[in-house]
Amino acid sequence: MTNLSAAHATNFHGQIGRGQERANSFHTFESGLDPVCKTISPLLDAIALTVSNGVLGAEVSLSLLKESESRRCVRVDTGGHSGFLKLFAQRNHADRLRYVRERDALTLLKGKAQVVRHLAHYDKRSLILTRWQPGRSLSDVITKGNCVNIARSLGQFLASYEAVAPAQPAAGNWYTYLCGIQNGLGFGPIHQAQDVLKDIPLCGLSLAQNDSALSNIIVTPEGNLKFCDFESAVFKPRGWSYLNLYLTLAQRLPERAQDIMCAMAEGYSSAHRGAVLASELNAVANVLFCGIAANGLPRGSQ
Repeated sequence: MTNLSAAHATNFHGQIGRGQERANSFHTFESGLDPVCKTISPLLDAIALTVSNGVLGAEVSLSLLKESESRRCVRVDTGGHSGFLKLFAQRNHADRLRYVRERDALTLLKGKAQVVRHLAHYDKRSLILTRWQPGRSLSDVITKGNCVNIARSLGQFLASYEAVAPAQPAAGNWYTYLCGIQNGLGFGPIHQAQDVLKDIPLCGLSLAQNDSALSNIIVTPEGNLKFCDFESAVFKPRGWSYLNLYLTLAQRLPERAQDIMCAMAEGYSSAHRGAVLASELNAVANVLFCGIAANGLPRGSQ
């Protein structure tokens, strides 16, 4: 952990920079934090002021949580408050796209209870700052014993998310859509179920997290769910997240797959107010799940 001294700064109201970059003085940092410190040094005052809700001159503590070739994730503690800083690599177009997708999704969803709170971003450094969200990942929480209750809550959560997510019109049916993407299954399983899939209409598009990893859903201390990663976010047919997450749960706990499906459908139906029917999503999910089983594909991200 690295301790830094934050000087006075000007609040940047959700957009770091705007000509406000200023140098900070700090002298020691762990080797793993060297690249982060070098990158955010001119922005440290603004980051500290934003995370601390305006506390001037507070000490800043940075903790490296996770790093890969494409990103570094850092916890920022200052002035009695905490933030989550995500610093994206800038090697190529793919890195830039990951940043832009997450930036745009968090900006569009700002203030929504279903996602972590966006505080700021800075295009020049591909940096995103959100409020630190206490809790545990859904991957760490779910077990064979509690999976039905969690699936029911997940269905309710996904319905509530779709209600607030940006939307676009779309026509067609699930057969033509899946033929276009194949979802790693090949054409066979989809073609065999074409009579079923052709009767299930698309009910528009919504901004989907588009990530089946249970680690990207936080269970808060109060038991609420929140999305926390939007690097893959794109507009997908309504119900896409329902399908993705059901498939992940069903592959993780195949012996409870039917119970999980029923519970998700119950939760989704209880909270959804649109044209999408949980029974129709379950029919699509069954086609995809059978296709995965028939093709012997690996389990989804956990």
